[in-house]
Amino acid sequence: YVDSAAIGAIVGCSGAVKTAGGQLRIAAIVDRVRTIFKMTGLERVLGVDATVEDAVAKLNAGDAA
Repeated sequence: YVDSAAIGAIVGCSGAVKTAGGQLRIAAIVDRVRTIFKMTGLERVLGVDATVEDAVAKLNAGDAA
Protein backbone atom coordinates (compact mmCIF):
# COMPACT_ATOMS: atom_id res chain seq x y z
CA TYR A 1 0.00 0.00 0.00
CA VAL A 2 1.17 3.50 -0.82
CA ASP A 3 -0.88 6.67 -0.47
CA SER A 4 -0.48 10.15 -1.91
CA ALA A 5 1.53 11.33 1.10
CA ALA A 6 4.02 8.50 0.60
CA ILE A 7 4.27 9.25 -3.11
CA GLY A 8 4.92 12.90 -2.29
CA ALA A 9 7.62 11.93 0.19
CA ILE A 10 9.31 9.65 -2.34
CA VAL A 11 9.25 12.35 -5.02
CA GLY A 12 10.60 14.90 -2.51
CA CYS A 13 13.40 12.58 -1.45
CA SER A 14 14.26 11.82 -5.06
CA GLY A 15 14.54 15.53 -5.82
CA ALA A 16 16.73 16.16 -2.79
CA VAL A 17 18.99 13.25 -3.67
CA LYS A 18 19.32 14.44 -7.29
CA THR A 19 20.10 17.97 -6.11
CA ALA A 20 22.89 16.52 -3.98
CA GLY A 21 24.25 14.68 -7.03
CA GLY A 22 22.91 11.26 -6.16
CA GLN A 23 20.25 8.90 -7.40
CA LEU A 24 17.35 7.24 -5.59
CA ARG A 25 16.36 3.80 -6.81
CA ILE A 26 13.37 1.79 -5.61
CA ALA A 27 13.83 -1.97 -5.33
CA ALA A 28 11.79 -5.09 -4.68
CA ILE A 29 8.38 -3.42 -4.49
CA VAL A 30 5.23 -5.50 -4.36
CA ASP A 31 3.04 -5.72 -7.45
CA ARG A 32 0.31 -3.49 -6.01
CA VAL A 33 2.77 -0.66 -5.42
CA ARG A 34 4.41 -1.19 -8.82
CA THR A 35 0.96 -0.81 -10.40
CA ILE A 36 0.50 2.51 -8.62
CA PHE A 37 3.97 3.62 -9.76
CA LYS A 38 3.03 2.72 -13.35
CA MET A 39 -0.33 4.51 -13.14
CA THR A 40 1.23 7.70 -11.76
CA GLY A 41 4.25 7.64 -14.07
CA LEU A 42 6.69 7.29 -11.17
CA GLU A 43 8.12 4.12 -12.67
CA ARG A 44 9.51 6.24 -15.53
CA VAL A 45 10.74 9.05 -13.26
CA LEU A 46 12.34 6.93 -10.55
CA GLY A 47 14.65 4.00 -11.03
CA VAL A 48 12.58 0.93 -10.16
CA ASP A 49 14.37 -2.41 -10.00
CA ALA A 50 13.18 -5.96 -9.40
CA THR A 51 15.82 -6.67 -6.75
CA VAL A 52 18.12 -4.77 -4.42
CA GLU A 53 21.04 -6.39 -6.21
CA ASP A 54 19.84 -4.95 -9.54
CA ALA A 55 19.49 -1.49 -8.00
CA VAL A 56 22.97 -1.63 -6.46
CA ALA A 57 24.48 -2.80 -9.75
CA LYS A 58 22.85 0.08 -11.62
CA LEU A 59 23.98 2.58 -9.00
CA ASN A 60 27.52 1.26 -9.20
CA ALA A 61 27.43 1.47 -12.99
CA GLY A 62 26.13 5.05 -12.82
CA ASP A 63 22.92 4.30 -14.75
CA ALA A 64 20.35 7.09 -14.66
CA ALA A 65 16.70 6.49 -13.88
